[in-house]
Amino acid sequence: MAGQSPRPAIRWHVGTVLLALVPIASCGLLGFVPAAWLAGYRRTAGSWLGLAGFSALTCAEVVVAELYPTPRTPPTAVFLPLVLGASLGALAHYLTSMIRWQHETRRAPAAVLPPGAMPVAMPVPSPPPYYGLPAVPPAAPATDDVGEELRRLSQRLRGPQ
Repeated sequence: MAGQSPRPAIRWHVGTVLLALVPIASCGLLGFVPAAWLAGYRRTAGSWLGLAGFSALTCAEVVVAELYPTPRTPPTAVFLPLVLGASLGALAHYLTSMIRWQHETRRAPAAVLPPGAMPVAMPVPSPPPYYGLPAVPPAAPATDDVGEELRRLSQRLRGPQ
């Protein structure tokens, strides 16, 4: 579209990338960590709901792993969906929330005004008074002839001779 500036790219910080990798690196056992960071930082209902969901997935993962002792492995039909849901789901939730949040903060106006309202101009502060300095006489009105204006200013600068 003509006249519009291109959208700036999403800013990925080191902390954002590390928080996104936590659920993958821990096989879903720490899938609640990015959700907890989002819930504490954004404080939205969706973020708190995500934290509750990923905490429940982590608890279910631990319970299934504890039900089956070490010599026998947990059943793949139950354990694998829990691991994938906790790790990939937490990653997807965190990344989509961060992308949505960055787009919202980029598009958000500084102040929301009702329709048809004009922003109020802030008053310009007056300069502080300069005590002890001589008062400057007001300048004569400008003329349309620039040459005449320059000659008059030159005479004024030279002073009385």
